[in-house]
Amino acid sequence: MNTVSFLPKFLALKLKISAEFTALFMAIIIEYYKNNWR
Repeated sequence: MNTVSFLPKFLALKLKISAEFTALFMAIIIEYYKNNWR
């Protein structure tokens, strides 16, 4: 396996996954606060 071409793909995948988790986490927090503000 060519490490030079593998590394950017791996980092991009990690970044994408981490961005999706962050968005999900933010959505959960926003919903939680919306429910508690009533």
